[in-house]
Amino acid sequence: MRTTGSPRWTRGLAVACCVLGSTAALSACGGSNKDSRGGSPAAAGASTQAAGTKPVTLTFLACCSADQMKTLIKDFQVKYPNITVKQEIVPFENLNDVVQSRLSQKDSSFDVYDADQPRTAALAARGFLMNLSETPYGALAKQNLFAQSVVASSYQGQIFSAPMWSSSQVLYYNKALLKKAGVTPPSHDPAQRWTWEQLYDAAQKTRKAGSQCGFMFDQPDRYYQLQPLVESAGGGSGLSGADLRTPDVTNAGWVKAMDFYSKLYASKVSPRGVPAEQSRALFATGKCAFFLGVPAIPDFNGPKAPSYGFAPHPYFQGGKPATPSDSFALGVNPNTKNKDAVLKFVEYATTDVDGNLASVADNPNPTPNVKALPQFFATVEKGQPQLTGLGDLIDYELQHTVVHRPPSTGYITFESTIGNAFADIRNGQPVKAALDKAQKELGSELAH
Repeated sequence: MRTTGSPRWTRGLAVACCVLGSTAALSACGGSNKDSRGGSPAAAGASTQAAGTKPVTLTFLACCSADQMKTLIKDFQVKYPNITVKQEIVPFENLNDVVQSRLSQKDSSFDVYDADQPRTAALAARGFLMNLSETPYGALAKQNLFAQSVVASSYQGQIFSAPMWSSSQVLYYNKALLKKAGVTPPSHDPAQRWTWEQLYDAAQKTRKAGSQCGFMFDQPDRYYQLQPLVESAGGGSGLSGADLRTPDVTNAGWVKAMDFYSKLYASKVSPRGVPAEQSRALFATGKCAFFLGVPAIPDFNGPKAPSYGFAPHPYFQGGKPATPSDSFALGVNPNTKNKDAVLKFVEYATTDVDGNLASVADNPNPTPNVKALPQFFATVEKGQPQLTGLGDLIDYELQHTVVHRPPSTGYITFESTIGNAFADIRNGQPVKAALDKAQKELGSELAH
């Protein structure tokens, strides 16, 4: 049994050089009930016995890295010794294509897969997800997970993916680089949140004072990262209409946000040519003054890491604060031959407190589990004093500033097309030309 602040958790943080990370997304702390793993009675009761006694092997089509699920899988197999979980790793950029290609052929060679929450509607509409509302999991999700996370994993009122992680973003700053430039650090207080205009001016000052990088996005040209800029500027999500299949990426808010985005790179406040996989290294090695990323990034606590602080996500002057949310969920292949076993895995990873905390042990993200989230942040702050107060800030953001990606059946197409536009703008293409092109392409692609 695992307890809050257990040695295993502490060792996990040390190995990770921290205490989160999405590229997203700390090991677990359990409850004090000797007869459970720390989840709610409903979750514990549903997960006490393994699914049958015959050995079963589940194949997990997982994104990004085998390491980020190693604690979850290890702990699950301890609890369910008759169920073996093997991973098949797919890079994030290829995940959607692989899933769609294989499931369109009713492939049953994998049982569960990483499903990005905003893609739930599109995947469900294509018949690529098991309807979890028609299984015992549906009741467990409503009992143990935050309602907004369940909504983000639903399509037409039914739960089609199992929320495993949540997310948010904070502004990190390098204390030494700000001091050198004579910049007063931003406050933790969301009521004193910096504007994008303030951040730009401060980042410019650090560049003039010698920093290699003034400001960097964690995921430079991905919609998850940039949607809050557009929403804060009043541009909306980029999709409109009753079915959210009408593109709207050329309005004044989109232009304002993208003009600012373009200026970051044109002025060299932000460096061009740095992919998401390499962006964190700039801050982790002390080269960047400001970094906007997910809470509690392990890379920022390595041997060369700077002394840093954190502040709320910026917003545009005159606009509204907006922060991203949602993250990976688990999708069950509707063609699986191992339904009972795969549902045990999904329950453990999401609705069981210990299991859900284990799911973020190696790639820490805030969790959507009501009882797990306070334990997550308590352990983060205990292990890394620089992040004291982070839990309060993220709790505020999740309640007041969250914008969800549009739950459109055309979201996958939209995400890909608008991501190409972001990359073009970052590389110097005029904003109007890039957005006009995206609008035209989306109008054609989403009409079908």
